[in-house]
Amino acid sequence: MNKRSHLGTIAVVLFSQAATVCTAQSTMPDEAKPAQRAHAASEVQSVTVNAIKDPEIKSYRSMLAGLDAFDNHHDRAPEAPALRFVLSSLSDGTGFDFSHTKLSIRGDTVSFPIVIDADNSFVLPRNKQAQDDNADLILDLRKGKIRGRPDVRTPGVPANMRRLGDLRLECEVRTAIAKADMNFVFRGAVAAVTLGRGPCNSPNMHMGFFAGKNIKGVTLVSDTRREPLTRFSGPNYFPPVGDKSWPDNTMVEFRFEDISPAQEFHAPSNPPG
Repeated sequence: MNKRSHLGTIAVVLFSQAATVCTAQSTMPDEAKPAQRAHAASEVQSVTVNAIKDPEIKSYRSMLAGLDAFDNHHDRAPEAPALRFVLSSLSDGTGFDFSHTKLSIRGDTVSFPIVIDADNSFVLPRNKQAQDDNADLILDLRKGKIRGRPDVRTPGVPANMRRLGDLRLECEVRTAIAKADMNFVFRGAVAAVTLGRGPCNSPNMHMGFFAGKNIKGVTLVSDTRREPLTRFSGPNYFPPVGDKSWPDNTMVEFRFEDISPAQEFHAPSNPPG
């Protein structure tokens, strides 16, 4: 079962939402009788047998590294209430219906469902039994169909803007999950390229982000300073997360191809922090 999908598209933190950790197995005490453990194992196998062939799989321990990074770097976005993950179609980024898709954490002795919200987002729960069991986070869709990414949102930011500190925190989460999946040689190569600073703090790395819509233009706004961001293509853009001259309260303001000027917002004079 411990078949991992490498986080090459690291924007993708696959699966899981903590809305309901509803399982008798996850609360089974360590002193449970052998018969109970055998019953739990058979239930897990029945879920696996009926699942999609070659589904998306992510190591639960790797995902927990992302939660730890969120806690450790929360000062980047102190008003962001929680870390969420968002799922979308890999083909066009939108329009995928996850309402009938099963998301779950599964191991040898633990198995419980994770709820995907109506906006295709989820929260990853912490569960010690799943961590000790080296469980997997499994989405019952064939591999290569979807992308997943961390989503950090400071309240009050308009829909066509992102706060740079929020993106920096997302970068830390993505990097932590990727490092947990990488082998020692690859981690060393990344460290060499970034001069030991990591992808989120190095001017040599340009971390890509997904805006959800095709971008027509991007502007960085910090107080009276306004500069165009030229690194974007389609719905993807590359903000200066490693450039310390732009503070965390910098706003990344988008102009999308399918939004008229009358519908657009403009960066507030006092952006939320």
